[in-house]
Amino acid sequence: MTPASPAQAPLWLLQQLEPNSTAYNVAFHLDLDGPLDAAALERAWRALVERHDALRSTFLPGEDGPQLVTQPADATPLVTVTCSSEEAAAHHQAQVALPFELSERPAVRAHLYRVAAERHTLGFVLHHAVFDGWSLNILLEELAAAYAHELGEGPALGRAP
Repeated sequence: MTPASPAQAPLWLLQQLEPNSTAYNVAFHLDLDGPLDAAALERAWRALVERHDALRSTFLPGEDGPQLVTQPADATPLVTVTCSSEEAAAHHQAQVALPFELSERPAVRAHLYRVAAERHTLGFVLHHAVFDGWSLNILLEELAAAYAHELGEGPALGRAP
């Protein structure tokens, strides 16, 4: 266990005070057109989760404030759902409206919606305690690099900085 950062601790406290709140859920989705190797994308996501402890951490109360507990990488899967684009949008919105229980599961939900053979939507919902706007570009760039590696088109990601 490691102490939560000064930025994470108040967000954890707010979630404890308002456990049904989704005010700090950060959500985004990407529409992907063209061929997609879903298994390679899943492996790329797992590499990212293994690289960044925040994507697989839970929070527990401690004597000096909240503590982060790093969970195994499979605690934050990329869940694949085959559905229509309307169902994908509705499912993603339902995920956005679902509060996080920061002590029970990592503060990340990731879904790959397969809406047609060559049309997918990649949806993410993350709690602000582990993700912010600055992190968005990092996550997308690293996921793209890890996916390229899984396809044999680039180097593996190194250790996180």
